[in-house]
Amino acid sequence: MTPQQNAERVKALIAEIEAHPMCAKFEFVDGLYRVIYPDGFYPNGAQANIGEGRAVALQRLLQVIERHWKENGIK
Repeated sequence: MTPQQNAERVKALIAEIEAHPMCAKFEFVDGLYRVIYPDGFYPNGAQANIGEGRAVALQRLLQVIERHWKENGIK
């Protein structure tokens, strides 16, 4: 994957996460992507470290958000 393709993938993943119903707030702090869930959901959020790269972190974060979405009984 070229650097430009990677940047486009990161941008697309961020847009997908921000549009997800579980995303009340999305932030990047100290090397972590963090999603805060709307009130009433457990857990109250998820985060991923960019140690292996931004695209990898965002893909993992999206998978966790989806799992939490299902675990909260939302279909």
